[in-house]
Amino acid sequence: MTTSKYANIGGVRPQRPSNFVRAGHFLARIDRFEEGTSFQGGDYLAVQMTILKVFEGGPIGMNFDTKAPLAPHSIGESVAEIMKKTNVAYAQRAKAFLMAADGLTEADFAKVAPDGSGIIKTSREEYPGQMFEQAVGPNQPLAGVIVEVRADQQLNRGAQEKQRAGLPLTSKDAYTRVSYIRALSDEEAAALIDAETFERFCRS
Repeated sequence: MTTSKYANIGGVRPQRPSNFVRAGHFLARIDRFEEGTSFQGGDYLAVQMTILKVFEGGPIGMNFDTKAPLAPHSIGESVAEIMKKTNVAYAQRAKAFLMAADGLTEADFAKVAPDGSGIIKTSREEYPGQMFEQAVGPNQPLAGVIVEVRADQQLNRGAQEKQRAGLPLTSKDAYTRVSYIRALSDEEAAALIDAETFERFCRS
């Protein structure tokens, strides 16, 4: 019997539709930070967010297929950043997100004792790996945290070579680099976000 490529669909959690993060500078509420496996078998981490505020003057992406600028995100839009484990910067991206969203420092990721005696616990009495396990776990401790995000469209190496050769670019030649700047306190968020938006998306 041939196994369907959709055989594992019954075990996944249904999700509301969301768009990938596009270029821009915005505030977003973290809805979920979760791990998963694609149909192709690749592991990934996903940051599911809701847009709460879009700053003017932020970066704008380009659709190289249509030669038109990409629309900025809108208030209330559901977006997701997918961090594929096969990506060379997977670990760095995941760590940068967790540091910004949970207010961590490099000291919280200490692995080896100064005297070289072996692995030690972090300042939060957790091993670094457990930080991620808890963050993506069923309790979702980061859900509801409001973060400042900047996303920039970047050209990959192949695109730069095409530009030098005078060849047209396509959307496959670009990717979005997402930077999580910091988590905001409730007071900061309330001062920056429209009152109606804050009441709708940030009040528990």
